[in-house]
Amino acid sequence: MSAANVATVTCPLGPRVRSFVGRKDNHNPAPDGLLPLAEDSVDYLLSLFSNKTISASELVALVGAHSTSRQFLTDKSRSGDPQDSTPGIWDVAFYRETLLPITPARIFRFESDVGLSRDERTKHVWTGFAGPFGQIPWNRAYAKAYVRMSLLGVYNINDLTECTEAVPLPVSLLRPPFLQRPCKHGRD
Repeated sequence: MSAANVATVTCPLGPRVRSFVGRKDNHNPAPDGLLPLAEDSVDYLLSLFSNKTISASELVALVGAHSTSRQFLTDKSRSGDPQDSTPGIWDVAFYRETLLPITPARIFRFESDVGLSRDERTKHVWTGFAGPFGQIPWNRAYAKAYVRMSLLGVYNINDLTECTEAVPLPVSLLRPPFLQRPCKHGRD
C-alpha cells in the first residue's frame, strides 16, 4: 500500500485514494530530468506531464498537494517555510493564496505554481479549486489523477491487488483537537 495515500488521507480533509499493491519495481535508476523543478515554466510542465498522459487539469489537481508541504531545498535560507497558511491540512488555501498578488508572510511559493495559477490553459481549474466550494472537487480530481500517475509505467498492472479498504478513513476537521494532528509530509 502506498505510504503517500495513507499520509494524504490522514491529513485533515485529505481524500481516500484507491491503492494497489504488487507492483514489481524496476531496479534501474530513473533517468535524470523526469521530475519537475520549482522554477520550471508552465510550457515545460504541461509538456512533461502531457508526455506521461497527465492533462493540464490533472496537473493542477496534483500540484495541490503543496497545500500540506514545507519547502526545504529550493531556498535553504527559508528552509521549512510552508506553501500555504495551513500546512498539514489538506485544504484549498494553497490555491487561494497562490493567486494573491503579494505572497503572504512566511509562505513560500514556487514559481511554477504561480505560473500554473495564472496561465490561460490552467487558471480556470486553479480558480475553481480556490473557490468556496473547491474542496470536494479538488479531492476528487486529485484522487483520480494520483491513481493514474501512480500506475504509469507499471508493467504488471493486471497483477496488482486493490487494497483501498486497508487505507484509513478520511480525517475530518470536526474531530476534537486532541484526536487529530496535522500531517507531516511533503518536502520539495
